[in-house]
Amino acid sequence: MHFFKKVYNKYKFLIITLLCLGGIIFSFLIIDVLMRCFLWKEIGFVSYKSFSPLAFSLSYVLVLLFIFYVFPKAFKPIYITTIVLTNLYLLAQMIHFSILDNFFSVTSLFAAGEGMDYLGYALSVISFKMIMIILLSLLAMIAVLLIFKKSNLNIFDIKQKVKFIPVKVIVLIAIVLLFVTCRVTAVYKLGKSVPYYTWNAWDIPKNIYNDYNNKNRSLMVSGIYEYLFRDIYVYTLNKLNSNNKENINDINAYIDKLNITTEENDYTGIFKDKNLIMIMFESIDTWMITPDVMPTLYNMQQEGLNFTKRYSPFFGGSMTINSEFASVSSLYSVLTDKAIYNYDENDFTYSLPYLFRQEGYTANSIHMNKGSFYNRLNFHKALGFENHYALRNIDIEGRFEFDSQLTAIDESYKMIAPGGKFMTFITTYSTHVPYTNNDMCKEIPNDRKDLLIDGNEEMSCIRFLANDTDEFLRILIERLEEDGLLDDVVLVMFADHYAYGYSEEATIKGESDSNLIQNTPFIIWSKDIEHQDIDIINDTADIPITLFNMFGIDYNPKLYMGTDIFSNNHEQFVYFSDNSWYDGEYYSKDGGESDYIKEISSVVNKKIEINRKILASDFYRYYK
Repeated sequence: MHFFKKVYNKYKFLIITLLCLGGIIFSFLIIDVLMRCFLWKEIGFVSYKSFSPLAFSLSYVLVLLFIFYVFPKAFKPIYITTIVLTNLYLLAQMIHFSILDNFFSVTSLFAAGEGMDYLGYALSVISFKMIMIILLSLLAMIAVLLIFKKSNLNIFDIKQKVKFIPVKVIVLIAIVLLFVTCRVTAVYKLGKSVPYYTWNAWDIPKNIYNDYNNKNRSLMVSGIYEYLFRDIYVYTLNKLNSNNKENINDINAYIDKLNITTEENDYTGIFKDKNLIMIMFESIDTWMITPDVMPTLYNMQQEGLNFTKRYSPFFGGSMTINSEFASVSSLYSVLTDKAIYNYDENDFTYSLPYLFRQEGYTANSIHMNKGSFYNRLNFHKALGFENHYALRNIDIEGRFEFDSQLTAIDESYKMIAPGGKFMTFITTYSTHVPYTNNDMCKEIPNDRKDLLIDGNEEMSCIRFLANDTDEFLRILIERLEEDGLLDDVVLVMFADHYAYGYSEEATIKGESDSNLIQNTPFIIWSKDIEHQDIDIINDTADIPITLFNMFGIDYNPKLYMGTDIFSNNHEQFVYFSDNSWYDGEYYSKDGGESDYIKEISSVVNKKIEINRKILASDFYRYYK
């Protein structure tokens, strides 16, 4: 014991320095390493053992150490603040991933205000793993601070000199050299990039890092700290260096090469001059459409056109607004300098509501929330709707979080079916998360008690909420029939996304992949249509183009990402934000290098790029 005490006294400063530096480095790196470790299997890209993200993260710790040595007296407040903020950022990212299978970006922060409405649900998904990471980081921080206090040493305040050279200068030079080494090594270990149009460019770590479009993979290749700062860098760069002329030229070149024209088929004009009600269901999934939970929708599925292979790919921001946008514009959301709903000054002249209005229809949209939510009041008008009825901004008595109120109350029903030729878009709400501790589910009336599952609050809740959406449909059809309108109305019904808030979703659907699980309902119903199960693979962007054909509306097929499902031009695959794709049998994430795989991958890469450029350049304004 005396020996160790002697050694400690002799090398006290060095021992304290090593302990403190080790603790500081650990407190930051443990956040990055464990986060990537816990999510690695779900994301399936670049192992948590990879050196690149670790080197990137270490470089940021070195920046902090540099600051500590330059401002030694400010060590404690800076250290505590950065650790606390880092852990809050980690928690926010992991909660976001737990709910949406995606990390958020700088652009997503524009939607943070809307997300506060669901803070209770977000907090409910905090897991033991999240808490464990935070505790390890905070415990390391506390240990460092205790060592500082007990030793009465500030290791960053070095006074010694070596041959007239201050030791602090030597240390700072060493930190800078280590920083440069970490940065260079991190980039080098990512490997080489391949040309953007190479079929598997989306699967190359260096390409992921350069483009920074795929958020999940971007974090896995760069670590949590590089992800934050590079995301800010890319965001700023895109904002400063947008080149509309170049984008427009690229889009024109793409359009000129497309060998696609409108063509007549068995479904052309079958709904000519009929009224259209589009209903985008909140979180209604395929497994909910049963005779006991959703009898009305179940019957309509058996009577109408039932698209069994429809997918609702998620392209950033919010799943709901992404599908809402795609279903009328045939474009997908992009992660650029702003959220998709803030593109309210763009020209969307070729959207579905615009083209219907050119045919003499009135076009309105309805949602229970405030008009400021997702900027719908302005964004929907930009998309071509004459009015967006935000029911929380309108003086109508009713609890419109219950979808059944929409059709039960005269004032809101008249907004749906205003008379004349009309096209109405409705976004439902009832089946929104959460499904535990949900006040709506505490009010289940006696005549719906049969929906409850003993001992399963979550399943009971979601069944009741889905049934309320079905009640909305039942009343709508009943009132349209009473008003003599049903013969001239087409109902187009589809889900915005799968029921991601239900904890057993992957089990009940038998699918855990975050893309393939997006197989969701899409039904077209009218009183006189013959039932068919349509097994053609399609996605949300195909919906407006298919409706143009069925309603006999002229359109230019080259201006959209989707195609008419019934035409020979229809692309027999769906694609996702991570550049993967699925044709009903082959999923590109499964690997392979055949000519067919390379061809479709190249087409997908190009479509995603052109989609982004159309929005960034406000192309339709130029084209018009």
